Amino acid sequence: MPFCGCIFFISVVLLVISVEGASEQPSHPSVIVDNTKKIDGPESVETPQSAAAQDREELYELGLNYTHGTETLDRDLNAAAGYFNESSNLGHGGAQFMMALFYTNGLAVPKNEAKAVLYLHFAAMNGNTHAQLALANRHYYGYAVVKSCQTSVKYYRKVADKVARLYKDSGVLAHVEKTRLNDDGALQQRQTDEDIMQYYQYSADKGD
Repeated sequence: MPFCGCIFFISVVLLVISVEGASEQPSHPSVIVDNTKKIDGPESVETPQSAAAQDREELYELGLNYTHGTETLDRDLNAAAGYFNESSNLGHGGAQFMMALFYTNGLAVPKNEAKAVLYLHFAAMNGNTHAQLALANRHYYGYAVVKSCQTSVKYYRKVADKVARLYKDSGVLAHVEKTRLNDDGALQQRQTDEDIMQYYQYSADKGD
């Protein structure tokens, strides 16, 4: 299997194991420039940064609620797009990924692959795993982006590294046997030895 294909397969498997109107131009994630610090004391004062973070999360959650509908809210993709757009402009990676989905599928906004890719890049910059996988897949097949196995591997590796850190922190990997995968010669020799043993076993069973 080609190296790029291996990365694709491993990344998808690791991800499965680990599981867990809109404006014309999206804003860059870094929009909060006020450096006001949080004041320590009996009653801490909320800073512009923390308020913005809370706002963008609440806007994102509202967008999700209107996307799927709830017991108290009817499904409304136009409203969802509006909330995702506001949250996206405040730098929320999840909202930026949802805007990419909306533009890719033409949900409540005109279908526009260029804007979808732009939102995916912003979301990936903000560490959104889904956006990183989407860009990896797009670059692997050359869908609305330059076809590049190297770029695809870069994004798949980000996801694989993220999952590896997750498992390392959980202690699960402590019980996994470690193998030097980069030692191709040793691996090939071991495989050859195993093949020889299987051949001798087969011959012995036949009485040869």
